[in-house]
Amino acid sequence: MAKSHIEHKFFIGGKITLISLT
Repeated sequence: MAKSHIEHKFFIGGKITLISLT
């Protein structure tokens, strides 16, 4: 469960990073 939560946070963080780079 914890792993899934971390992966979800990482996925959102990655999207934000892509937007920032754009």
